[in-house]
Amino acid sequence: MQLALEHALKARDRGDTPVAAVIARGEELLAIGENEIRSAGDCTAHAEVSAIRRAIALHGPASTQGTVCYTTMEPCPMCAWALVEAGVSRIVLGARHCQLGRRDYGAYVLEDLYATTGRSIEITQGVLADECGAMRLAWMQSVGRET
Repeated sequence: MQLALEHALKARDRGDTPVAAVIARGEELLAIGENEIRSAGDCTAHAEVSAIRRAIALHGPASTQGTVCYTTMEPCPMCAWALVEAGVSRIVLGARHCQLGRRDYGAYVLEDLYATTGRSIEITQGVLADECGAMRLAWMQSVGRET
């Protein structure tokens, strides 16, 4: 998670939302993705999707099966489903939307999306949550975004 946090800072410094994700299999790092929505001009360039795309480009289409995704922010519904389609078996979360008091996500919780759709991915929460949350809150305040 520390590596993801470092890359989230790189995204922030580039002008993107400070979110990053790392895809790994055991001790093997497959790919790192940073939020690139603004810098790439691509509304789908969220950190998790970017990490999945890089892992597949570097290691092949089946490379993400059974992997772990470490992400500094709870994945949005689009990213949550991309992780399902990629075959990721575990997600390790930093900050959660509810931790930030975000109103734009309503009652969204990652586990509820998976339960509603009958999918199952192991979720570990709270890893560097305070650090990830503080970075995201500071960014939100710096760009004048409400929680």
